[in-house]
Amino acid sequence: MLRRFGEGDFAGVITVTRGEDVTKGGLNFFDEQFCLKRLVEKPSPEQLEQLRRDGWLKPSAPAWYNAGIYIFRPALFGFTARLQKSPRGEYELTDAIMLSGETTVGKYPLKCIKVFDRIATRIERSGGANFFEHSDLTTSRQKLVKSAVVMANELRAEAILVITRSGNMARYVGWLRPRHSKIYALCPGNEVAGGLTLSWGVTPVVVPFDLINPENTIEAALKGLGEQGRLKSGATVVIIGFILVGEQIVDAVQMRVV
Repeated sequence: MLRRFGEGDFAGVITVTRGEDVTKGGLNFFDEQFCLKRLVEKPSPEQLEQLRRDGWLKPSAPAWYNAGIYIFRPALFGFTARLQKSPRGEYELTDAIMLSGETTVGKYPLKCIKVFDRIATRIERSGGANFFEHSDLTTSRQKLVKSAVVMANELRAEAILVITRSGNMARYVGWLRPRHSKIYALCPGNEVAGGLTLSWGVTPVVVPFDLINPENTIEAALKGLGEQGRLKSGATVVIIGFILVGEQIVDAVQMRVV
C-alpha cells in the first residue's frame, strides 16, 4: 500500500477484495489504472440491479469489496468533519472519500455534483440546527419577510413569490428556510436574477415590472409560473412585494389561491 501511495499524487489508497457480499460493505469501481471512479456503500438489491443496467456491474468483471484498510492524506478529515449521519444513522466514509478525491473541475464533475447534492439533501432533511428561528432581524423589511414565512408555514403554501428589485428580499426568505414552500424571486432583469442563483432554495424568474400598477406584475408572474407547470390551479401562494394603496406603493404580504 505504501509503495502504491507513493507512485502518484493520490488523495488516498484503499484495499479491496473480491468474492464478498458487497451488500454488507462498500462496492468499488476502478478505471484502467485501478484508480477509484465510484464507491457505493452497502448497495441494496435494487441498487445492484440499477448498476447492472447502467453498465457498472458486468458479468465477467469482479465486484470489488471494501476490505477496510486505508491510507489517506490529512485533507480527507476536513470532509469527514462536515458529514451528517446517513438514513442508517452512520457517518458515511464513502462520501468523504468521493469528495476528497474529486472536484467539479476534475475528471468526473457530474459524479461530484451528484455526491454534493446527496449530502446537501441529507443535511436539509436532518432539520439542521434551526438557527433561523433565533435570527436577529433588525429592519422592518426583514420582519415583514419573517411574517410571510410564518404565514406560508402555517398555510403549507405551495410557494412564496418575492417581488424584488435588488434581490435582498428573496435572500431574506432563503435565510429563514420555509418548511413547505418553493421560493420564486420575481426579478426585473437578468443581472438581479443571476445574483440569486446561489441563494438557498431561491429560483429567480425574470418578469416585467409594472411600477404604476404592481398588480400587473403579480398577475404576469402567476400566469407565467402556471404555464411553466411550476404552479398548479388551486395552489396556495404567499406573495411578498408592493401594492398600490391610493397613490402610494407600499410593501405588503398577500395570500392567494391560484
